[in-house]
Amino acid sequence: MDKDSILKGLDGFSKLAKQDLLMSVNTENPDYWKKNAEARHSKYKELYKSIEEKGLEETIKLAIEEYKSLITDENDPELRGKKRALESFFILLGLDPSQL
Repeated sequence: MDKDSILKGLDGFSKLAKQDLLMSVNTENPDYWKKNAEARHSKYKELYKSIEEKGLEETIKLAIEEYKSLITDENDPELRGKKRALESFFILLGLDPSQL
């Protein structure tokens, strides 16, 4: 996949996270889902900027390092959101997060 396609995919993911942010008020735990959506949106924007500044290959390396170092805590909306955003990024690249 080329750089422009990846950036377009990240932009789409970012828009979905913004929609989730707006819809979080309709959930049973709006604060949790708001923080989760904000974390995802932020991570997508960070990845987009990194690709533009450092290139795709370097961003992939950094994302894999970050993913491997993430602590899995399903009760932490921000960690869970970051993890989900990174997993979506890897899937967009054709990588299986479970194989990292």
